[in-house]
Amino acid sequence: MMYLGSFVQTFFRPAGQGTIIGNPRLPLELEREIFELAALANRRDIPALLRVAHHVCDWIEPLLYTSIEINKPSAVVLHNLQHTRPPPCIAAVRQIIVYEPDAILDLASFLSCCVRVTHVAITPVGSGYGQGLPLLLQKLPRLQRLVLSFTHAFPDESEAYPHLPHVTHLELLDELAPTQTTRLAAFVGGFPALTHLALNHHSPAAEDALLTALLNRRTCPQLRVLCCISPGETEVRALAMLLELKYPSPPSTSPLRDRRLVLVDYGWWFEGAMLPAAGRKTYWDKADVFVERKARGDVEPLALSVFS
Repeated sequence: MMYLGSFVQTFFRPAGQGTIIGNPRLPLELEREIFELAALANRRDIPALLRVAHHVCDWIEPLLYTSIEINKPSAVVLHNLQHTRPPPCIAAVRQIIVYEPDAILDLASFLSCCVRVTHVAITPVGSGYGQGLPLLLQKLPRLQRLVLSFTHAFPDESEAYPHLPHVTHLELLDELAPTQTTRLAAFVGGFPALTHLALNHHSPAAEDALLTALLNRRTCPQLRVLCCISPGETEVRALAMLLELKYPSPPSTSPLRDRRLVLVDYGWWFEGAMLPAAGRKTYWDKADVFVERKARGDVEPLALSVFS
């Protein structure tokens, strides 16, 4: 079977290299779409596609930069990327994954050029995020999905929280204590478009007050899904079974009765900020399907696990 990228490389091979069609007479818009589809279908083909022709390189090279992963040392790499690549490459950045929180300060200048970034994930591993994160986030006017540690990002209780009007999906990586309920409610209040929220390391039974506050319509008026995520199906099933045994008939005020609450598994720590891709489903997708099934009555009203 010939992959799409291999077919395109052969079909559009430059003149002088055994071209099947040396000068393919296709509309440029169609030719561009073919190359972009080939590149997106298999990113490993991109280096070969870049060599087909100069105009193809102009089309395809930005696709190499849709997702950027940042480790240390980052300052030199980001500077070189910003000042040596064509502007369309920087404008193509949609996702930033930060593996080293210490690299955040190096992002300041770079992010001012990445105005189309929509997905950001920042690991909590390391010494902390520093003091510049709120301002950095506000440099991203199109930010839609965000993964970060609340306590690392905002260790100072007096610090003002950023207003992020377009974020719809938020995942918090840290284990939050019930004493932080008021702070967290104030934080998510800065996300007026928030429809999906995910918490790590949380048992709904242990965090009744926290979940009740987050499910309150005054806190998150647009919230459609609140996920408690675990790293695997076994953990999700075990927690769901424990809750069913411990609370066979939760009181009417319990968050366990809210159909927006979902127990779901994840595969990657940055999954909450993954870019959409054909054939790939994130835990957000699984949670959406589960909530819809519950609304239709396809699962029990008190079911919590996506594996129900």
